Amino acid sequence: MKKIMFIIPMILFFLAGCEEKNTITDFGCGSEITVKPGYPIDKGDIEEISPLLPRTVPASAVTVTGTQINLTSTLVRNEVKVVLSSDSHLVDFDEREEPYRQYSNRMYEAYSNPDYKIVTKDTDLKQYFRNFVTMAAEVNASAMFSLGDLVSYPSEFAIEWINQTVSEIHIPFYPINGNHDWHYELYPGTPDQIREKWTEERLIALYPSGVNPMCYSVEIGGIRFVLMDDSTDEIKFNQLEFIRREIETGKPIILLMHVPMYSEGRAEGWALGNPEWRYDTASSKTYFDKSYFEGEYARSNPMHTNITNCFYNEVLSADNVIACIAGHVHSFNIDEINGMLMLTLDANYKNNAYCLTISPAKK
Repeated sequence: MKKIMFIIPMILFFLAGCEEKNTITDFGCGSEITVKPGYPIDKGDIEEISPLLPRTVPASAVTVTGTQINLTSTLVRNEVKVVLSSDSHLVDFDEREEPYRQYSNRMYEAYSNPDYKIVTKDTDLKQYFRNFVTMAAEVNASAMFSLGDLVSYPSEFAIEWINQTVSEIHIPFYPINGNHDWHYELYPGTPDQIREKWTEERLIALYPSGVNPMCYSVEIGGIRFVLMDDSTDEIKFNQLEFIRREIETGKPIILLMHVPMYSEGRAEGWALGNPEWRYDTASSKTYFDKSYFEGEYARSNPMHTNITNCFYNEVLSADNVIACIAGHVHSFNIDEINGMLMLTLDANYKNNAYCLTISPAKK
């Protein structure tokens, strides 16, 4: 009997531990979030959210003809031409990938096996990426920008192949991380930890020397192209400070990201700034529970911080941010949010690359 009485408290203690309280404040209702064991939460926040302010500069205008995107703005003084792609999802690997196949096999199958209904038997991912590079040469672009998910997982072979391919033409190549670039499914760690590890160990080879892969900018013809890694559906404080400095320059800004800004009426995948992006709300809970702590859903933080909401409001309030362009959702869309253009690109794994021409608006 004594043994039984000892075992019962132990069982009750174990069951109590199967649901834990996380001390991060849920800013939607002022309570704590209840999360299941092991959910990877990255902490760090500020106390207040900047307000969303009306913009005073007329919205940019955009026209799209096939792969040609033409953007005009009263803030632009010179015509600038660049090429863009997102979501190439390259999957090639060599023997160095063998120790990680348990983490990469599902994504390999998804983008190589037609039975998964993502690609077809005629899909040629490497050729589609070559087409993007070829477009840059044909239009004499000033730069090539990749908006994330270049690879489906951080394959060393694929990263080296990308570098070799972009080096065949003399046009600068500027990437930003997507959630799949660094994501090995079920690899231990939080999204921030996994992103930091594989960015430092492998993905950094894709970036220009000396830049911070989390946030950096390139100026072309007086336009600031700001690249921001929001691949965990969150913005960090150093990124918020970075965009504030860029806005303070007063120069026209094209913001390039992977996850798009939330636009009312869009699905949860349009995550950045979504006011309901919290694990314990109905819409977000459906999203996270699709595959709890499994597959690609383990990459996301289960709620937005005030830092992310500040970023969202401050970007959308800044008159000199003339457009934000992202990928992630694998479809081409145009929205206007608080007078700012929000574009998403269709995926390069479907052979989509775009030439973006930015011109002064006619008076």
